[in-house]
Amino acid sequence: MNLTLNSVNWREKFETENVLGAWTIFWDTINEVCDQYIPLKKVREKNRKSEWITKKTTKMIKKRNKAWNKYRTTNSDSDYKAYKELRRNKVVKFIHRDKTDYHRKLIQNFKHRPKQVYSYINKMRTVKNKISHIIRQDGSPTVDDQEAASELCSCFSTHFTLEEDLTNPLSSGSGLHKVSVTEDHVLQTLLKLKPDKSPGPDNIHPMFLRETAYNIALPLTLIFRKSLGEGMLPEVWKCANITPIHKKGLRSEAENYRPISLTSAVCKVLETIVKKQMTTYLDSEGIITNHQHGFVRGRSCLTNLLQVFEDWTSNLDEGYGVDVIYLDYKKTFDTVPHKRLVNKMEHLGFIGLLNWLKDGRTDVQKQCLLLPSIRSGHNKN
Repeated sequence: MNLTLNSVNWREKFETENVLGAWTIFWDTINEVCDQYIPLKKVREKNRKSEWITKKTTKMIKKRNKAWNKYRTTNSDSDYKAYKELRRNKVVKFIHRDKTDYHRKLIQNFKHRPKQVYSYINKMRTVKNKISHIIRQDGSPTVDDQEAASELCSCFSTHFTLEEDLTNPLSSGSGLHKVSVTEDHVLQTLLKLKPDKSPGPDNIHPMFLRETAYNIALPLTLIFRKSLGEGMLPEVWKCANITPIHKKGLRSEAENYRPISLTSAVCKVLETIVKKQMTTYLDSEGIITNHQHGFVRGRSCLTNLLQVFEDWTSNLDEGYGVDVIYLDYKKTFDTVPHKRLVNKMEHLGFIGLLNWLKDGRTDVQKQCLLLPSIRSGHNKN
C-alpha cells in the first residue's frame, strides 16, 4: 500500500486543479488503494466472557469438558466425581478470579482508557435503548427509522440561529492574515489521531490516516493550502453523520435528544492546525481573558471551581456577603449565531480566514439529512 501511495506524483496531479479537483483525485486514489489492499471482514460478536477469561482458565474449561464427555461414555461414579471436582474446585474458582481481576484492571485504567470501561458496560446491558417512535408536532408517532430520522432532522434544524448579514468595519492593525500549513504540521497532526474514532461521510478511517501518515502528508498539505488560499472546502467536509443521543425526559420526544456529529477526519486535521495557530495568536495578543476557563489549554472546570472557591472564601473572611447566580443556556452550542461569530472573528483580525470560515458553515438541513439509522447511544460507523 505504501509503495502505491508513494508512486503517485501528487504535485503534478494537483498542479492545474483547484481544491475540489485535488480532493477528488486524492479521495479516488485512497478508495482505490483501500479496495485493493484492505480486505473486508465480517465481525462476529464475541462471547462476553472471552474478554476476561485467561488462557489458563480456558485450558481448565476444556479439561472439564473432556472429563464430562468421558463420564457420558463410561457412566461411572468415579468419572463423575472427577468431573465434579474439576467443575466445582477449579473451573468455577478460576472464572470468578478472572472476572474479579478484569474488573479491577478496568477500574484502575479508567482514567487512561474510559472508552473501554463504557464499552464493557454497554455490552453487559441486557436492555438496549432503541429509538423506535418519535412523536410528531401533530401528535402522531413515526412508524419507521426513516420517519424518525426526518422528525429529528426537523427538530435539530430549528435550534440554529438565523440572522441577517452583519456589516461592520474591518479590524485594523495586527492580525492573523494567513495560516501557515507545512508538511511537518500535517504529519504531526496525523500521527496524533486516535485510531478508535469513527470515520465521517468520506468514509476515510482515522486509523488509515495515522498508519499512512508519512505517505499522505504531502498531498494533504497541498490540498489544505489550496483550501485556505481559495477559501473553499470540498462538499463532503461540510457534511456530517449525526447520531441522536438521549439526554433526559421521554424518549418519544425529539427535543430530548442531542445531535452528535461525525465529520471528516481529514477536515479535522486541517481544523486542528488552524485552531492551534488561532489560539497562539489570541494568547500572544492577550485577547482571551484570564477569567476564561472553558476550551483553554491547561484550564478546566476544576481550575474554575478552585478560583471561584478562593474568591468566595476570601470575601467571607473579610466579612462580605456572597451572592451566586447560575445561568444554564438551553441548546448552547446549537444556537451559536454563525454570522455574528464570523463578524467577531473579523474584528479580532482573522481576515485571511473569513472566506474559508464562511464557506465552511454547513447548511443545517443538508447536514441533518445524513442522519444514519438511529440507535440511542450507539453509532455503527
